[in-house]
Amino acid sequence: MKKIKFKDLSDNDKLSANIKFLFEKDFKYNYQIIESEYKSEYTNDDQYSTITGYKVKSVNIIKLIEFISNKIEDKIILYSIDRAVRASNVTTAAFEVTIDQGYYGDELGSIKLISEQLLANLHGLLDKTNLDRIKYVLELEYGYLLPEIDRATKLDIRNGNPKAINIGQQDHYRKLNKQVIDAYKDYDLPRCICLSNKNGLRLIDGYHRLHSANNQKLDNIDVILLIE
Repeated sequence: MKKIKFKDLSDNDKLSANIKFLFEKDFKYNYQIIESEYKSEYTNDDQYSTITGYKVKSVNIIKLIEFISNKIEDKIILYSIDRAVRASNVTTAAFEVTIDQGYYGDELGSIKLISEQLLANLHGLLDKTNLDRIKYVLELEYGYLLPEIDRATKLDIRNGNPKAINIGQQDHYRKLNKQVIDAYKDYDLPRCICLSNKNGLRLIDGYHRLHSANNQKLDNIDVILLIE
């Protein structure tokens, strides 16, 4: 049987393969996603080494999301990966560090991702419709679905002016974290999720990302629209 090339897989199957690779990978020399540190010392005769303090000191969430999103093109799946990873609270504690024993003492072992929460959140994206993926990540983030979202039967990606979006919670909008807003400056996925009502588009999720778009004076952004 002819072997299927990775590029010819469906985006769902690419995501499945990327997840598998993610949790098999040794991140010891992946300096884009994690930064590690350790201290190496030798015995008085320089014949035997000991390694102490070997740990992951920082995680680049953006690079982690890019790794999981490798070769995937569907914008809804890409958006869902982004939200599922951010909802997983991946910290340095999500990585397991090992030290191996060699003839001349300690050697750097492996650095493996062991976050069961991330694994479960990503697996939850597989074999779903795009509508169910969006409902899934909203429930991951907020713990429940608004009735209007639960009733939605389809979705679409619309391009429009961010200033035309109705922001229901103005007080919340004014109190947003500036650092988080600035972090979304180069965000190239749909900026927010909206419902359509008699007043136009109603913002459901994506306050920071929408605020960032307005700060940048963007005339057009992609919006995920849920439709009953």
